[in-house]
Amino acid sequence: MTEDLKINWSALGATVGLGALAIIHGRSQHGLYSWTLSKLDLLGLAFNKNRGIKFFNEGLGDTTLYSRAKEFFSHDYLESVRIFAPTNSNGENRGGINILRVSQTNQGSGSKSSTISILRAAFQSPIAQFLPNEEAIRQVNVEIVSPGNVASLEDIVAKGSDIVFHLPGTSDEGFQVRRKYFAQPLAQEFGITSVIMQLPFYGQRRLQSQKSPALTKVEYMLPQSVGAVTETIAVIRYLRDELNFKGKIGIAGLSFGGSMAALATVLSPYSVATVALVPANGPNDAFCQGIMSECVDWSHYPKNGREDVSRYLSMLDIRDYVEHGRDLNGVKKVYIQISALDDHYIKLSAAEQLYRGMNKLRNLSHIEYHRLSGGHISAIVKDRQHYLQSIHKALSFL
Repeated sequence: MTEDLKINWSALGATVGLGALAIIHGRSQHGLYSWTLSKLDLLGLAFNKNRGIKFFNEGLGDTTLYSRAKEFFSHDYLESVRIFAPTNSNGENRGGINILRVSQTNQGSGSKSSTISILRAAFQSPIAQFLPNEEAIRQVNVEIVSPGNVASLEDIVAKGSDIVFHLPGTSDEGFQVRRKYFAQPLAQEFGITSVIMQLPFYGQRRLQSQKSPALTKVEYMLPQSVGAVTETIAVIRYLRDELNFKGKIGIAGLSFGGSMAALATVLSPYSVATVALVPANGPNDAFCQGIMSECVDWSHYPKNGREDVSRYLSMLDIRDYVEHGRDLNGVKKVYIQISALDDHYIKLSAAEQLYRGMNKLRNLSHIEYHRLSGGHISAIVKDRQHYLQSIHKALSFL
């Protein structure tokens, strides 16, 4: 038998088996395709289990701060959140965003080659007093990826390119993945500058006692969420008010980052274009309803422990905050949500709750809802270009 006629019996058997299951479950060919892709979610879960990843394995922790959730996610509170310019009118040093390192890289080849600048920056978190008392977690680390040769935020502002903030999915601690797969393509293909945010409890912002990216207490979900929203809005305010940036601004995120991007959009006092890829209505959907619940160490909780965890995480449901939004003169908000039909991490019903809530967003000028074949992981891996094009498209509506 020649090489090109050899049959991969394992692959054929798997296909026949999946086809038989599809028939049993009454799925169409398209439904089979989506259902098959969704099985990557189960592989992702198995990978996390194999690594011994356990969330909330130290219990609830001190949950008293949850009583202030509505305060933290309010327009009044966020008005006080800001990063001051390095010096004020009296010449006093007020902190600011400090550029720590600058490098350039060439992307593409030949006539399509282009220079991209990568700036590493840091600033003091505007919610430092609500974070654990460790210096590392209170310093916000960001990476800025911009087209052309730039060495400062002032250079980027002068160029006038659109800017998009990238919020991470659960356990995405560093910058490399978002830089390689999102920021650099956006810079090369669309001339967009990216600000890659690092959240509290991730990467350099881990607690000293933290052994993995998994949050060890339910207590920490609130400051991580507040950090994602307030630190992003603080940088947007710094660009607008301190550096007089006039370009368009977007917020993008996947999974947990998509949820926080949606929440930041609800609370932003500025015009923003947002793309949320496979977001949940809140962390309760992921940790108590989806398959991520299998990575929660329920042995540290009493019999009704899941209800306790769910009660606290539900305080971060985004649709509850949409209803308390404000109408702001001259502000436009664009929202594009991309969900997966057979998502095991975020049930489609939960994703649709978020979308229905975002339809009530104040100052909403454009909204879209895309439903892709497959599951959570396939949407991130397979449909990456759809995500990037949606970011570019969202900005065009501002």
